[in-house]
Parts: sequence; C-alpha cells; structure tokens
Amino acid sequence: MGLLLEPQVLFLLSLWVLPHFGVSLSLVFSRKNIILVACFICLVAVYFLKPATSDLPKYSVYFDTGLIATTAYKIENQKVILDPVDTTGDRFFQAWPNNPGFVMLSRALNSIFYTGPLYPRIIVSSKRFVSDLPITVLMFLGFASLMYPCFWAARSSGHQGGARALVLPIATMIVGSVFFLIGSQNAIRQFLGIAFLLSGFAFVQQKFYLRGAISGVLAISMHQWVIVFAFILFLIRGVLKGIKLSNQRWAIPQAMAAGFVIGCGFLLTIKGSLLGQGSGLLGLLDYLSANTGYLSELTHYVRMDTSGHLERSSGYQKVVAVGLVVLMSEIIAGLRTAEVSQEVRLIRIACFAFALPLVIYPEILSRYLFFYFGVEVLFLSWAVNSSVKRHQIAGLLVFSVYALAPNAINILLGAGWFYSLS
Repeated sequence: MGLLLEPQVLFLLSLWVLPHFGVSLSLVFSRKNIILVACFICLVAVYFLKPATSDLPKYSVYFDTGLIATTAYKIENQKVILDPVDTTGDRFFQAWPNNPGFVMLSRALNSIFYTGPLYPRIIVSSKRFVSDLPITVLMFLGFASLMYPCFWAARSSGHQGGARALVLPIATMIVGSVFFLIGSQNAIRQFLGIAFLLSGFAFVQQKFYLRGAISGVLAISMHQWVIVFAFILFLIRGVLKGIKLSNQRWAIPQAMAAGFVIGCGFLLTIKGSLLGQGSGLLGLLDYLSANTGYLSELTHYVRMDTSGHLERSSGYQKVVAVGLVVLMSEIIAGLRTAEVSQEVRLIRIACFAFALPLVIYPEILSRYLFFYFGVEVLFLSWAVNSSVKRHQIAGLLVFSVYALAPNAINILLGAGWFYSLS
C-alpha cells in the first residue's frame, strides 16, 4: 500500500475521484454550474499533473524525434538522444506508415511547438520523457471532435434548455471519461481516430453527409483499424433502424440481441479469415495478408497472451465488470422508451452486446472495449442532460464508476499501483 499512501499520489487520486462523485451534487443543489466548473477544473488538472505512464513516453519520444525508441535513450537539455540503433529510417513516416494523417499532424507539431517537458508532473516511480505541448494540442483536438457528437446526443435526450447550458455538463463528461483518459494519455492514434469517427457519425445522423465523409477520412488516416469500428457502428445503426425499435416495449432486449448476433457474425469472420489465410481460400485473403497489415495484426492479437500480467484483467473479468455497470444503469433508466429518443441508448446497448462473443479473444476484446467507451461518452451526454430524472441518475452512476475503474488508475499511476497492494 506504500505507493497509494504517498501524499502526491493521494492528491492526484483525489483530483480524479472526487469530481466523479461531486458531479452528482448538481442534481441536488441549485448552483449546478459552480459544481460543474469545480469538477471540470479538477479533472483537467489531472492531465497536467499525472505522471507519464503506459505509451505516453513512446509517443512523446516520437513527437520529439520522429522515431520510436526500442532501446534506452538519454535526455539532454530537455531533448531525447536516441541510441544509434534507433536513428535509422524515415523520420515520422517509418513508425506508422498506415496512418498518414497522424504522421502529417506529428510533423506539424514537431515543427511548430516545443517538444520537451513543460508541466510540473507528479513523479510516481521514475521520471520519463513527456512532450507536453504536442500532447496538449492532441488532447484539445480530440476534445473538440467529441463535442459535436455529444451535443447531438444531448439534444436527442429531451433537454430543456439552450445549447449554452449543455457546454459544462458535456465538457465534464468528456474529460472525466475513461475513453478520454486512456485515449489522450495512452492510445493517442486510436483516440483521435474514434473521436473523428463519432463526429462523422453525428454528422451523418444530422444528414450532413459531406462533413461526415470528411470526418471519416480523417478518422481512418489516424488509425487503420478505425474503418472496422466505422463498419460496426454503422451496421448496428442500420440494423436498429431497420427493425424500428424506437418506441417499442421490447426495444432494449431486441437491441441487445441484435448487437450480440452481429458480434457473433464478426467472430465467425475472424475465425474464417484466420483459417483461410495462406490456404488459397479466396484470393482476397492472400492479397490482404501480403499487402496490408490487417491479417498479420489480427493474428498477433488472437495469439497474444497477457495472462502473466497481474495488472491486466481477463476478457471474462472485463465483460462482467462492464456488463454490471450497463445492467445497473439500464435498471435505473427503466424499460419504458416513449418519453424521449432512445437512439443513443440503444446503440450503446447493442455495442456492448457486440463485445460478448469476443471474450474468447481478450486482446481483440480489449481494443474493441476502447471503442465502446467512446460510444459510452455519447450515452453519458444523452443521459446526464435528459429531461427524464432516472436517465440522469443512470448516467451519473456510470460516470461515478469511472472514478475507480482499474484501467483508469493504470493510466493515472502506472501498473505499479496494483503490485503495491500486495
């Protein structure tokens, strides 16, 4: 328990945990905006004070040098000095050739901004290099991209008030979400890609098809796998619209069943792709294997074994934990669906059900759940701003659970916090 009892760690945890429960006070006290401002400021402070954990140093070295460090490096005058073995190849492009948008953005950040450490970050174990300004710019870019889809979700909730009244609740939900914390501080390419994807999805929902297409191109340019998430999201949306669930009594169970069936189909597709690879079955598979990284990455994630990492939860543990939160929030929200539009809620349920068959492939499940947490940000914006009180309580329940989510604590403090418990 030594690490968790250190004053700076307790301070950081307080900045993260207290706002997640404090937001609930906005339902009780009349001065709602003061509470939300205080919670928002505390959550933002977390991002400027937390130590560099997980992949944040890897991306920081990349923003500073244009290269990925595979061996130990030195820091001199706030600049990274790489081992000669890591200094070969085309800067920026070599690391992620399939993500041209991210590569171009990283080049621009490197040429415009100071790429060294800048903020007074708390050091938990050892000091690691952080490229503060580029990471802050990308955080803001992701935040701005999420605002529009969250506004779309909130407006569909029966919110009684102007757009200005939505800004603080939505902003707080975003910066306090597991998706934003993990994405902006670890999985930066996936984070930006999914943020653009959700923005494009909202544009399409509003029939702004050109803007949706532009957002989609930006999303795929940030991470190649976003195209798969886009297919899943629009397929779920199409199926739900096709079976007309909006005001039916059994809309929620049917949405759950639809997501589960689509997830089973996706699982069978994975198995079929792996069995057909290299067998001459459908020349397309051989072409994809030889000319893209999709099948090789898929094979890697299927065979990846992290059972020896105690800080990593198993696929079954993740599904049960997330499932309990979904179940409790849905019980609170209730089965009646006639008061306001339920589209965001049903999409969230179907997206969770999609994850259930993937439990046999923990690493694929883990990457999909990150996308699910992005969709859940839309649900939070819909629920917390709903005109229906029980929807608000359901959203606040989900948000409060984020305070103690193990994956969030991993990003806040690093994996060492788990081992300090023993």
